[in-house]
Amino acid sequence: MKTLEEVLKDSKEKLGLKIPCSIEILSPVHIGSGIKLTEGIDFINTGQSVEIISQADLMSYFEENPDELNKFIACNYDIRQLSKSPGSRKYNLEIRKSKEIFEFLRNGFGKPYIPGSSIKGSIRTIILKKIFDNLTENEKNKLLQKTCELNKKSEFASQPILEDIFGKDQQYNLMRTLEIFDFYFEPEDVDLSKVLVLSFTNESGTSYGWKQMGRPSRNVSNIKEATSIFVESLLVGAKSYGSISLNKFLMENKEAKEKLNFDNPFLKNIESLIKAINDYSLDKLNSEKNFL
Repeated sequence: MKTLEEVLKDSKEKLGLKIPCSIEILSPVHIGSGIKLTEGIDFINTGQSVEIISQADLMSYFEENPDELNKFIACNYDIRQLSKSPGSRKYNLEIRKSKEIFEFLRNGFGKPYIPGSSIKGSIRTIILKKIFDNLTENEKNKLLQKTCELNKKSEFASQPILEDIFGKDQQYNLMRTLEIFDFYFEPEDVDLSKVLVLSFTNESGTSYGWKQMGRPSRNVSNIKEATSIFVESLLVGAKSYGSISLNKFLMENKEAKEKLNFDNPFLKNIESLIKAINDYSLDKLNSEKNFL
């Protein structure tokens, strides 16, 4: 009779063990929290540096100084009083004109991280292209026809292709077989970056311009006229460790294959998945290199 430890081990092997992996940042990466930090409320701009005040420090300060909270509500609050607070983040970068900073995603303890869902979304794009490329021309045209029947500008225009390739709902979704866990970094792995937006102005990607924000916004050919955007981003060289898991049971079980249609060569094992990712990445890198 097997021990509980042996039973658990067998079960994990059937379902798929967690595979340890690591991430190294090769170019600045920004994962937005959805929050834009505002000068005078969230950060102090000295011209030569920026100090972002943590919300925890701000709330503690208001709790101890209720009169300051009333000033804040009346838009008469001077955030410089919290300069050099323990939880603040300081960046030595000159900011001019811009009054906002795009914040990097952090957990409740202030640690920056890349969500596993973000990585999984990128891999889903790769799997989608690989599967679509392997369809016959007739199959491709049928799917594209379904898409054309919807409003081209609709956010749901791609739904027919996604349902056909990945499954009609969450239960039948092929990506259920892949689980990716969050990757956490240290606070010092984040810096402030100045970003300029390059905007394509035709569908073929041969015409482009630098984005100049305003009302209305427009594209300009002179990079000096482009609007600067400031974002928190992960530093080049920053590393994190995590794991991914492929559900072997769903991919190998006969009934799962028949009823859920979970039989895909790119998700059969970790080696196939890595090859698909590497092939796609190499094509993208070569394409960007040729463009630049």
